[in-house]
Amino acid sequence: MLILYAIPVFAASFVLDPTSSFLFASISAASYTLLRLVVVGSTSYNVVSMPILFVLALVAWLVADRQERYIAARRHAEQTQLAFTSPTS
Repeated sequence: MLILYAIPVFAASFVLDPTSSFLFASISAASYTLLRLVVVGSTSYNVVSMPILFVLALVAWLVADRQERYIAARRHAEQTQLAFTSPTS
């Protein structure tokens, strides 16, 4: 069940913005905590999973940030190459 809280955290970095993974980790942690407080007779609170959500957010942020930097560098290199190889009028 906790994987359902982790998927939005990881996906938010790639779909929205790399820093949005921390926002979604906070939302996931808050909703998990609220669910455990509201539901009577639920299993015990999983204390380990909450820091893991934020570690996942950190990893997702690092990977998405590197990916965006790589894409920007490749785009810049391609534009520079096109500027040198395009015929002049």
